[in-house]
Amino acid sequence: MNCLGTHTTGFILTFKRRMSLIKYCKWLVLYLILLSACTKNAQPDKPLSSPQVPLVTTPTLHVIATLISPTINPVAVGTPIVNSIPVTSKIGGKLAFAYDPSGVFEIGFLDLTSGKITQLTTSPAPGDAEPFWSYNGQFLVFNSGRSGSGDLSIYRMKSDGSEQSLVSAVHGTGGNYSPAISPDGSLVINHSNRDGKMKIFVSNIDGSNEKALTDGSSNDITASWSPDGSTIIFSSDRTGNYALYTMKNDGSAVKLLLTVKDSALLRPRYSPDGKSILFGIQLFGSLDYHLAIVNADGSGFHTITHGNGQFSQGTWAGNGYVIYSGRHSDYEKWQLYIMSADGSNVTRITPDNVNFRNPSWTQ
Repeated sequence: MNCLGTHTTGFILTFKRRMSLIKYCKWLVLYLILLSACTKNAQPDKPLSSPQVPLVTTPTLHVIATLISPTINPVAVGTPIVNSIPVTSKIGGKLAFAYDPSGVFEIGFLDLTSGKITQLTTSPAPGDAEPFWSYNGQFLVFNSGRSGSGDLSIYRMKSDGSEQSLVSAVHGTGGNYSPAISPDGSLVINHSNRDGKMKIFVSNIDGSNEKALTDGSSNDITASWSPDGSTIIFSSDRTGNYALYTMKNDGSAVKLLLTVKDSALLRPRYSPDGKSILFGIQLFGSLDYHLAIVNADGSGFHTITHGNGQFSQGTWAGNGYVIYSGRHSDYEKWQLYIMSADGSNVTRITPDNVNFRNPSWTQ
């Protein structure tokens, strides 16, 4: 950090014209001494800071992935781009995500067994995001701004990036966000502000027979399914702050599951066995964002990330592991991490030269 200001170079040139060479050299030596002292005393950028929620013991961080070939050239949509990442994983499977290898977010996936990253989409800005695997791992849904309207529509594609098709189009000035496929693969839910406030919609996987599940009297967002498909869990501000609610898959029997004072609870996800729910929590007035777990009946709330930073968009990787997107300050790029469900054994699994967001795991 140059604490002598941004106009130093211009000042030197002006000064040089007006002084003798000897005086100029003396001044330059003085300047270098000052610059050295300034650099020595400069402090690094501070990480995000905020009040803290109850947190677990500090885990150990391990870095186990390094991108070998960070340069990725644009290709036609659906054509895989593969780069090797040496990675060791206990869980295997495939991890889909949104990342920005060329400055625009696209959908890619990381094979956690081979360590290969494959880019699946190549769309113009604002790009593609929020991938969600089908439970059999054969296809994904995601949102995309490829229509050029500035809002997002929902698309579907096979796991190799082929057969990309529209599921839910932009309606007026509203967009469609956070798609999630039902366990049997027949339905997809998302939330949309097409009528003003955010409502949850459901349709067949091909986009037909779309209907609203919530009435739009509040903002209802980031819905997902229980493992048996009978229940939908979502975030809503109907009591003031965003809290967790459940409803039957037809939109009936809405119940409050969990609310935390002065906090927003977002993006809930059932564990594969249906016993626990992973979600994000943010204190009002804080830049920090944490991950937490609660039992399916609303008991046993506890956070599983700690300290300063933004740790968000958690997804289950089997019953015992969580994968999330995180950074410790707003000067860092977003990276993907895996950890045990109790918050221990945190491991970064992506290279740090690209932003990685919206992880979704499948076996």
